[in-house]
Amino acid sequence: MNISAIGVLAGLSVLLFLAGIDARRRGRFSPVAVAVGEVRSAVKSESARAAWRGGVRLLSSVVLAAYPEDVRAQTRLKLVRAGVETLDAVEFLAIKLMAMFSAALGAGFLLVLAGQSPVWGLLLAGPGYLGPDFWLNGKLQARQKAIQRDSLEFAVLLAAILKSGGVGINEALKIVGEQIGGEIQKEVESTFKEMAAGRRRTDALDGLVERCGVEEITEIIRCIRNADKYGVPISDALSEYASRVYFLRQARAEERAGKMLVKVIFPMIFFYLLPLFIILFYPAIKKLGEVLAI
Repeated sequence: MNISAIGVLAGLSVLLFLAGIDARRRGRFSPVAVAVGEVRSAVKSESARAAWRGGVRLLSSVVLAAYPEDVRAQTRLKLVRAGVETLDAVEFLAIKLMAMFSAALGAGFLLVLAGQSPVWGLLLAGPGYLGPDFWLNGKLQARQKAIQRDSLEFAVLLAAILKSGGVGINEALKIVGEQIGGEIQKEVESTFKEMAAGRRRTDALDGLVERCGVEEITEIIRCIRNADKYGVPISDALSEYASRVYFLRQARAEERAGKMLVKVIFPMIFFYLLPLFIILFYPAIKKLGEVLAI
């Protein structure tokens, strides 16, 4: 049992050593030096948060060696759409590796204390690796639902302000973002920060679409760009789109109501009709049993 535990630790050590050599060969070893410095400063300042960040960055070389660029790009986009600003893709993937190793080693250590083989602790490596993904997916779905919920109001208010006249599309976006608040306001503010930094409005709006990842916002921005391109009033295009979204949501609500009616049939039969039949027919069945027993 102890030999197995030593073998697991030795294998992980060899993996980290080889990843470090590969990172040095590719010229990517600089994060390791930075991480070691952060860990040392954390020990001196007794800062657990800085030590954690340093440990995460220590694994960044492993992440760069193990994960291809497309995986890091997808993770980066997912973090942006989930509204996570404190982590980048490399740090998040490093946290996944740390969670996997920690779950496996922790379970193996407990199994050794219990007198069991630590190899079974490797079964927790998978859940530990997928745990950060579940957390990120939850934040992503919650944020996109919030944006979808406010998107119809966003289109209606934007069309109403533009119809009233006196303001352009930029000022209207600012006003609507402030009135709605929430995630849409954050994205509108980010868009105007990019425009203030010199980015073109069309590119900044494309960035808004990419950060949200919601079909409704994509359609709203498409209406604005098409209206600018073909000279159609933006307010008319947004009003037409809002009407379509309203009827589409009404159809979806009716579809969900129909599905809920089907789903509630079985619980209703099991928890309502079945007990009712038992109560009604039990006396008759009992009497019939007594008659047949005679």
